[in-house]
Amino acid sequence: MSTITIKLNTKGDAVKNDITFKPSMVNPNMKATTIYMPPTFKLSDSLIKKAVKDSTSIEEVLTTPSMFQSLLRYSTDRAKGYKRISLQEAQETGIIDSNYTFMQQLWLKKGQRIFIDDRAYDIITTKIQNKTFPSSNDNVAFTMTVDIRVIQSKRNSIINRTKMSCDDKRSHINDLYEELYGIPFFGYRDPSVKQGNAPVMYSSVKTGIATGKSPGKDKPKTNPYAPYGTVNGVAPYGMMPAAIPIAYPYPSAPPAPSRGGKKKNKSTRRRRRKRKSSTSKRRA
Repeated sequence: MSTITIKLNTKGDAVKNDITFKPSMVNPNMKATTIYMPPTFKLSDSLIKKAVKDSTSIEEVLTTPSMFQSLLRYSTDRAKGYKRISLQEAQETGIIDSNYTFMQQLWLKKGQRIFIDDRAYDIITTKIQNKTFPSSNDNVAFTMTVDIRVIQSKRNSIINRTKMSCDDKRSHINDLYEELYGIPFFGYRDPSVKQGNAPVMYSSVKTGIATGKSPGKDKPKTNPYAPYGTVNGVAPYGMMPAAIPIAYPYPSAPPAPSRGGKKKNKSTRRRRRKRKSSTSKRRA
């Protein structure tokens, strides 16, 4: 019977290469270690359910030899219209590629929980990286390499998933763009590829050798203590100023006291003197 071996390369919270996948990694209750895959007909959920009615688990059918034999007999029955084809014809018609994709979605679909080194992870992205096709019918053994990005189940949130999936989306866009135009779309973001421009230098009048930077343009003077949003240090209409001026009184010396109390008016003194002089003359 034809079998398939799945190799895993993990990224994200667990970085490992060339891990041999076992069904118990996604279902601890499964004890089987061999996965069967037919070479000459396409797998589907409806076909497996019709062929094997003893089990409702597709994973169990593809890991149990007797159930897989029942699936082969039902699907290759000529009375049902099956035509026998070779491996090369199955490859050319896309049957094998379809079964590879079926296995990927069955065991390693997005959101599937997987156990690696006794730790629970959730699959964020999955991609088939490499596929092999057997050349003869003697030993039909398929091998598929899948790259998966995983996150620990305890820190699985929409924010963390989005952060981790950005790299895969960027890589996918690069692959599509490079396939069409021959260059990666995000290549200019790579600091090792990007070439920076040298700063502009100005030469002196005498020697003609660059000695410093340009003098630059004169910037309008602004009040550094003005509040944010003001124009030239002036607050807009309706906005309170940064500070309200306060008048502080300065101490001054008190006036000197006058002698004899209140000062007399000079005109009054003159009138009194005239009166005294007139009365003295009359007496004389």
